[in-house]
Amino acid sequence: MWEHVLRLYRSMKYCRIDIGLDREVFYQKVLEVIEANVPFLEDGGDYLCRMHVSRGPLPDEGSIHRGQDGRPTVVVFCMPIALYEYAKYYDGGMPLVIPSTRRNPPQCLSPMAKVSAKMNNFIAAFEARDVDEDAEPLMLDINGYVTESQGANFIFVAEDKIRLPHRSGSLVGESMRTVVELAEKLRIPVEEGFYTPYDVYNADEAFLTAGTFCIMPVRCIDNRPLNVPAPGPITQKLLDAWSAMVGVDIVGQAREQARRRNLRA
Repeated sequence: MWEHVLRLYRSMKYCRIDIGLDREVFYQKVLEVIEANVPFLEDGGDYLCRMHVSRGPLPDEGSIHRGQDGRPTVVVFCMPIALYEYAKYYDGGMPLVIPSTRRNPPQCLSPMAKVSAKMNNFIAAFEARDVDEDAEPLMLDINGYVTESQGANFIFVAEDKIRLPHRSGSLVGESMRTVVELAEKLRIPVEEGFYTPYDVYNADEAFLTAGTFCIMPVRCIDNRPLNVPAPGPITQKLLDAWSAMVGVDIVGQAREQARRRNLRA
């Protein structure tokens, strides 16, 4: 969570927002919110802790065109993660679709800033689901290089190496950093570069990574199956290592929540 706070403060600096709290103080506030919500968490469930910051309401005589006239609004809250939605994908993998909508270039808005101006990501997701209701988008940049999904980083495996799309075009998630750290411990080589659809169509394995599902195997890209059925061996090693690191069977947790939901239905 500390890493997410640091990313928030980097993004606020980029957006010229000052909430008037040191990051250490804000971090303690976040922990207080999480602790207050723990008693309401269902057995086997998990929370997503969200931190939202806006410029807040304008003063009586403020201008809508000035960035910091208002007093910032800060909201921290927890929301249950619908783990059951991911259960079916851990075994067979999730389909991805490359949409026509591109990730915004850094010349317009830095993809590295955690900001809410992501309508192009939403449109990309709508395009993907027009093709396959289960699909997530795999977005390209304006030069045709692979970047990321709607709210997750994309990683693929080729020639026994983990391949990271160049981070200049993506919001670098803490989950991606975790994958890199786990790969180093497992002695799996990691390489970062500029990759095209040609590269990912010919991948052995691929997966998405995000704080909600940690690692999600990918089955196909644009209906093209990957060389190895999902989850591939490297994907599985990373998922097992993540489960061991946090002391939770990530896949088992999702499956159990899906089982309970089906029983209630």
